[in-house]
Amino acid sequence: MGSTDSDSKRVAACTLYEFFYFIRTCVALLAGFDDDFVGVGLKPGVAFKVNEKISVVTHIGFIGYEHWKNKPSKNSVNSWGVDVDGRNIILGIYYNI
Repeated sequence: MGSTDSDSKRVAACTLYEFFYFIRTCVALLAGFDDDFVGVGLKPGVAFKVNEKISVVTHIGFIGYEHWKNKPSKNSVNSWGVDVDGRNIILGIYYNI
């Protein structure tokens, strides 16, 4: 049996969108008047390819090392670990050249 136009449109609609899973490396350095911050780690994420030029990307959480130091009080905090919760979500749109 031959395919109809409605069959080919249905298949095209199913293959239009693509999901990609990735892990991005990140380094954060922040030096302020009272505080210094250093973070090195990984941010897992998902990309949703809308078309050839536009992708919607989200990063969820942080896996790695963070160091925070308060200069006036000379207190510092070092931490290793995983931070995956609702407060650490980044959403963006990428335009692919």
